[in-house]
Amino acid sequence: MNFSDLTEQLYQQMLAVNNPTISGDALKEQLERAKATTALANSIVGASRLVLDAQKAKPDMEYGASIPKELTIEKHK
Repeated sequence: MNFSDLTEQLYQQMLAVNNPTISGDALKEQLERAKATTALANSIVGASRLVLDAQKAKPDMEYGASIPKELTIEKHK
């Protein structure tokens, strides 16, 4: 999943919540899904921000220092 996919998922969730044909329990269910989706999206964005910040800090690191493997960006083959 990339950020375009994430954006699309959030957009679809917004459309589902704003659907005027649902109400009552169905609306409550959609709102709960939207909250869960938003929480997951925020976690994904936060983790990505951490990796990006680590990469941005790389040039300022002392010689011989390294970024933990968990905060590196791997190239997909």
